[in-house]
Amino acid sequence: MSEALVEYSELEPQPVRIEGGHGELGTLRSLLSLAVPLVLASTGQTLMHLLDGLFLSWYSPSAMAAHGPASMFCWLLMSMFIGAAGFSSTFVAQYHGAGRPERISLVVWQAIRFALGAGLLLAVIAWPLSGVFRWVGHEPRLASNEAAFFNIACLGAPLALLSSSLSGFFSGRGENRTLMAVQLSAQVVNAVLAWALIFGVGGHAGLGLRGAALATIGAQGWCALWLTLLFLSPRNRAVYGTWRNRAFDRELLGRLLRYGLPNGMRFTVEVIGWTAFLLIVGRLGESALTATNIVWRINSLAFFPLFGLSAAVATQVGQGQGRLRPDLSERVAWTGLKIAQGWMLLATLVFLLAPRSLLHMFMPHWATDPAAQATIATGVVLLRFVAAYCLTDAANLILMGALTGAGDTRATLVLSVGLYSGFLLTLGLLDHLGQGLYALWTAATVMVTVLACALFARFRSRRWHHMRVIEMGSVTV
Repeated sequence: MSEALVEYSELEPQPVRIEGGHGELGTLRSLLSLAVPLVLASTGQTLMHLLDGLFLSWYSPSAMAAHGPASMFCWLLMSMFIGAAGFSSTFVAQYHGAGRPERISLVVWQAIRFALGAGLLLAVIAWPLSGVFRWVGHEPRLASNEAAFFNIACLGAPLALLSSSLSGFFSGRGENRTLMAVQLSAQVVNAVLAWALIFGVGGHAGLGLRGAALATIGAQGWCALWLTLLFLSPRNRAVYGTWRNRAFDRELLGRLLRYGLPNGMRFTVEVIGWTAFLLIVGRLGESALTATNIVWRINSLAFFPLFGLSAAVATQVGQGQGRLRPDLSERVAWTGLKIAQGWMLLATLVFLLAPRSLLHMFMPHWATDPAAQATIATGVVLLRFVAAYCLTDAANLILMGALTGAGDTRATLVLSVGLYSGFLLTLGLLDHLGQGLYALWTAATVMVTVLACALFARFRSRRWHHMRVIEMGSVTV
C-alpha cells in the first residue's frame, strides 16, 4: 500500500516494550534511558560549538563575528536535505515498533542515496553563493571572513548528510549509546583539530576561520566513517541485512521524500528566519553581532541538550505509532515536556543570576578593554531575552519531536511557513525603521512564544493520532 497516512484507530492496539529500554513507552525511566545518551551527545555538540566560539574569540573578535552568519548560512543550505535524510529515523522507529526489521535497512539505504547526491550538489553550488554576505551590506572585512569560512565548510555537506541518514538507523531503534559514542568521539576530533588549525602548531601559522571550517569537515568525516562501519557490522548485516537490503526501492524512496522533504523544508524555513535575524543584526555593526553570537553560544548550553530529549521523544512516538498505540505516544510527549520544562527553569535562573560570569568566558580581557565591557553590558540584556523565551522554546522542541515522530510533517511545515513569514516581515520592517538590537530581540522572543502556542494547539487536536509513515501491514509483536 503506497499511501503512508492511514487510519488505524479501530485496529487492535499492541503492547509496547522497548528493546534495550526499561519498561513501557512514555514512562520517565524508559524515556530517560533513550534520552540520556542523546543528551550527552547533544551537550558534546554544544561544547564543540562553544569551543569553536571561544577559540575564534581568542583568535580575533572579527573571526568570532563572522563565524555566526557564515555557519548559519551553511546550515541553511544543508537544512532541507539534512531534514529529509535524517527522517529515516522516523521510518526506522515505526518499522521497529511494527516488528518489521527487514524494512529498516532498506529505508536507510534510500536515505543514503539521497544524502550523497544532495551533498555533492550542495558542495558544487556553494561557491557562487558566498557573495550573499556582501549583498546584504556587511562591512567588507566581515563579508570576506564570512565567505572564507562558508566556502570551506560547505565542502563537508556530503559527509554531514551521510551521517544524518545513518544516524536514523541507530536512533530509530533506540541504540543511542552507540550513536553517543560516535558523536562524542567526533567532537573530540573537532576540538583537537580546531585548536591546532585555528592557532597553528609546530611553527605553522594559524588559519583562523579557515582552520575552524577544516576542523568541522574532519569531524564530519570521522563521524560518517564510524557510522558506516557500524551500520555494516557483521551483527547488523545478519539481523537487519544492512548489506543484503541495499537495493534501490523507488516507492520507498518516494515515500521517504514525501514525508522527509516537508520536514527538511520546515528546517529550511526556520533557518531562513534565524539567518535573516543574524544578517540584519550584522547590519547594526560588528559589536552588536559579536554580542548576539556570544549570547547564542551561551543559550546553546541549555538549549542543545534538549535536541537529544526531542529525538528520544520522536523515537518513542514513532515506535508507539508503529505498534498502533497513540495513547502511549501522547504519554511520551507529556513526559518529555515535564523533563524539558524542569531543565529550562534551572537554565533560566542561571541566565538571570550569573550573566556576567558566563559572558566573561568569551571576553578574557574585559577588565582592561572598554569595547569588551560594552559587549558584556549588551550581552547581559540579551540574556534576559533568552530567559524570557527559554520555557516556550523547550516546548517547541518537544512538541515538534512528537509531531514529526508520528509523521505530521505537512502540518508543521504549514505552521512554520506562516509564522516565519510574519517574522521575516517584522524583521524587515524593524530594519527599515532603523530600530535597534533590542527591538530585533523582542521580535525573536515573540516569535518563539507564538510558535509554541501553535504547536501545542496542533498537538492537542490529536489529528496526528491516526498517522504513520510506513505502509500498512501486519504488526508483529
